[in-house]
Amino acid sequence: MKSSSIPHELHEFFNRAKGQTLLIKGDSGTGKTTFALELIPELMKKNQKNGYIFVRLEEEQVYNNFPLVVDLKKKEEIMVFDSLTPIADANKFGKELDNLNETSTFGLFIIDTIDAITERFDHPNRKLKEIVGKIKEHKVNSILIQEHATESYLDYLVDGIITLQRSEYEGQRIRLISLDKLRGVEIFQAKYLITLKGGRFKSFNPFDPGEVGPHKWVVQKDKGGYFSTGISDLDSLLGMGYKKGSYNVIEIGDNVTSEEYLSIIRPIILNFMSLGRGVIAVLPGGDHPDSFRNDFTRFISRETFDKYMRIADYFSPDSKSPYIIPLGVGRDEAIKRWSETVMQLRNQENNPILDFTGFDTLEYTRGENIAIRELLNGVAATKVSNDLGLGIIKPGLKLTQGIKNMADTYIKIIDIAKCCCIYGLKPQTTLYVITPDEKRLYPNVKLTALV
Repeated sequence: MKSSSIPHELHEFFNRAKGQTLLIKGDSGTGKTTFALELIPELMKKNQKNGYIFVRLEEEQVYNNFPLVVDLKKKEEIMVFDSLTPIADANKFGKELDNLNETSTFGLFIIDTIDAITERFDHPNRKLKEIVGKIKEHKVNSILIQEHATESYLDYLVDGIITLQRSEYEGQRIRLISLDKLRGVEIFQAKYLITLKGGRFKSFNPFDPGEVGPHKWVVQKDKGGYFSTGISDLDSLLGMGYKKGSYNVIEIGDNVTSEEYLSIIRPIILNFMSLGRGVIAVLPGGDHPDSFRNDFTRFISRETFDKYMRIADYFSPDSKSPYIIPLGVGRDEAIKRWSETVMQLRNQENNPILDFTGFDTLEYTRGENIAIRELLNGVAATKVSNDLGLGIIKPGLKLTQGIKNMADTYIKIIDIAKCCCIYGLKPQTTLYVITPDEKRLYPNVKLTALV
């Protein structure tokens, strides 16, 4: 099912009763008009028209500034009234609305902006009350757009209030929609992350894998001298993917869940193994080898996993599981077992391998100084052999700065308004929201830019 572009609370608000009035607040450039236009197709009902009054703009300006209006008009989903039409005059609004309702049934009526329609009056609040009263008399769902985010007399007349905001998070610009008041509706989440990418409004629900796709992972082919991450959007973000012979780091922010960061890690590893390449792993803290195997074998066969995955166990001297490297032995024997495992994964064709390391586990089991030394040796070996190195950093590690310095690429996964987001520090990129791919289904994911 196609997800909605607006918070579900707003659907409930407008479905709750006829004649609901919603006030949209926000500073200039926060996307108020774009949001109002997005509500039209979202809330469209059969045999109903939608009216939009642009109080400050003439018709040509409307079409030039808001291409979505042209699309809605072609579909006969909207009637456009510009600043020169009588209904844009507060003194004539009531009579004009009466006349319109004699010939059309309106599902939604929008005034953009309500400030402009009443500003020339000595007592604007009196006019506001008159306009809102007339709208409620006709039981028309309406949206009133205000040019500022401060409290006003209008707050007490309307049934719902939302505010569009611009902010920053870790130096990245973000947009939020705040559900301040929705009379009769329980607000489960007060703020949603939003984007205006492509001139369209979209809000993002909390991260949810949703429906899981077919058992078999569909391989993403490598391009040129790069390994594909298995996520086409991430390949584009990084250039063409991960460069062969590179060491790459992903930092996990506070409050990011295991499922959220696995939404990026899982496709990288799945794609690598599905191409017949080995993975040698030191799992991040909290990830158990058996659980890791159970998760991945939802999308590839157990035979493939057991053949191409090797997971280090620093505490066990032996193991019956083919995918475990038991390293709970003396140092020399552990080094020997690790080297033999790498050679087995390369096989006679000398295939590249993916060295996947959770640095929190490495730091805990080996100590900071030894971990740094092993890390530098691993990075050097990766570059010489054209393998792929991938490291995971979690909060509070002493190794962090040293890892940042030697990384070829460095991206970070964070949580904003319960959404899983990603951005690049090397290379520097904008912020993206990670969502399940609705067409290809999870674990395939898409990255949507926050603009």
